[in-house]
Amino acid sequence: MKDRSRRSPRCPHFWMAATFIVLVTLMPAATYGVGGEIEREPFDDVPSDHESFDAFAALYVLGIFTGYGDGTMGPADPLSRQEYARVAAAAVDAGDLARKLAEERPDFQDSEHISDWAFGWVRAAVEMDLIDGYPDGEFKPHADISFSEAVTMLLRVTGYAEHVGDAANWPDAQLETASQIGLIDEIPHDMGEAISRSTMAQLVYSALQINPPDTATGRPDPDGSPMIEKYRTEGRVDESRLADRVLLLGAGSLEEVRGHELQMLKTPENDIGLIQMTEEEEADAPTGECDRGAVQYYEKEMTVDDGTGTAQVVQVNLSDPDLTVAAAMSHDRLGDAESFSDMVDRENALAAINANYFHSEGNLEPIGTVASDGEVHLMEGGQVNVGFTEDNDVFFNEKAPLVRGKLKDAGGEEIATWSAWMVNALHADENTMAIFTPHRGESVEIEAEGKAFIIRDGIIRDNVVTPGKVDIPADGMIIFCGAEITGESGEHIYDRFSIGRRVTLSYSFSGAPDEAARFWHESQEIITAGPRLLRSGRTDVAIHAASEEDRRGGSRRRSALGVSDDELFLVSVKSATYSELARVMKGLGAVDAISLDGGASSALYHDGEIKVTPGRELSTILLVR
Repeated sequence: MKDRSRRSPRCPHFWMAATFIVLVTLMPAATYGVGGEIEREPFDDVPSDHESFDAFAALYVLGIFTGYGDGTMGPADPLSRQEYARVAAAAVDAGDLARKLAEERPDFQDSEHISDWAFGWVRAAVEMDLIDGYPDGEFKPHADISFSEAVTMLLRVTGYAEHVGDAANWPDAQLETASQIGLIDEIPHDMGEAISRSTMAQLVYSALQINPPDTATGRPDPDGSPMIEKYRTEGRVDESRLADRVLLLGAGSLEEVRGHELQMLKTPENDIGLIQMTEEEEADAPTGECDRGAVQYYEKEMTVDDGTGTAQVVQVNLSDPDLTVAAAMSHDRLGDAESFSDMVDRENALAAINANYFHSEGNLEPIGTVASDGEVHLMEGGQVNVGFTEDNDVFFNEKAPLVRGKLKDAGGEEIATWSAWMVNALHADENTMAIFTPHRGESVEIEAEGKAFIIRDGIIRDNVVTPGKVDIPADGMIIFCGAEITGESGEHIYDRFSIGRRVTLSYSFSGAPDEAARFWHESQEIITAGPRLLRSGRTDVAIHAASEEDRRGGSRRRSALGVSDDELFLVSVKSATYSELARVMKGLGAVDAISLDGGASSALYHDGEIKVTPGRELSTILLVR
């Protein structure tokens, strides 16, 4: 049997190893565990002697900042404006307001660039006057938050903004006030530079420990209580819930705990618990030894939460060397849609299911990453990336994908490193770097100000000032660098991209180089969807899943993909919530599973017959041939 646990398991942080100031004292990590000692740091990339450890631990317990959800916090990574809006809103316990406001896009000129998950948080932060847009009407959601911007928002969070002397003298007046109240003491910074997550954690942790302002003096009120104490007395901090969550796993070792890697809500009223299967469901679950042939279709009636429904299933034996799993795009290009029947006919599919979410009422672009035959057609942030190898092994990865680049002189000496978070995605702005390849087409219209560099044979051959149309070389690529990206000394990054210099690229994931190397080296076909439903046999309905259900009405037509040993499950159900879909997948025998696009996009095909007909043309499908 093949090992499906391809991701390096990450710790879900159910324990902490710190004593928090007026927050809570937890057991040391080396002595706290389930079924034995756990001799492991709580965060994979923030050891207990890290300068920001206490800050990360406190924000984690409060649910203000939980990192990448896989045991890493990314201390050296920057933080975007939309991510920081979420942090600021969570710091003032605005989760309920964010959920109420999550149905509509924030009102900015560039609102189409704001990620779906951030709608509610950005709107809540704006409504509570924690963050503003820019004078040109844009929010710039993907721009890195600067130290000055972060401090200004925290003055609003703590109530000190109205006590800034000359508020119009930004940011000097704000930084002076922050210094006077002890907000930025001993926190290294450059007021114009983008802050790291480590600096963010220290700033927010510092803000939580500052007493509220005295209305008369504008200085910390000695009789007041800091926000962190308020949260403690209100019960927002409850380390026992973290321990209970580990116990629910029933794990007997560190590796079992790390393998399950549950995501969770931190507030008691919104806690998402484990969904346990009934004895009847366990008895009904396939053993994995059933002989249905290489690609079989069947329908299974299942009972979930006292409701009965039918799951339509295509089960594929991945150990069959004659079968290949592949991703396919409409008309083999981006920005298009095609009928499901035409796609499966053109691809000579034995079985197929709808794949990525896409902009069905806009530019028809898929959301996330799409790769086929070992070539990346599209790459941008998404929920869960699923990769298939030539041997039909399956990888799952939930980190943000990126391209790591190096700039070298003609002699091969490294000049600079950089990262691009998009490949062939159309929403690059002045604060991003992006790559465009021939899979985008013969040319691309870049609306943002910056420079596009023409690359052939790994060498910069020319550059084009944008906005405007840029031709994409058939034997190369374009690297776009936004005009707002600057180096430490304030110079434009694109000034370093001189003609004749060399460029090297590698695909990766944020904060996980080893994991990324295997995923990108071995995966030939990649799609992105989500949320994650099952992880190592345990139900794992993440936070954003609950939010999505609230926004879209909960129960609806859904599609899912799951794997177990050598079996691939392509599944469609007529009506289910994400939680119910997770139980369906577990009942079928899947060990790892994700939700795919659903609703009118739901589609399922087997051996010449469309079993589920979609209500629209599709952008991408996953197929077996």
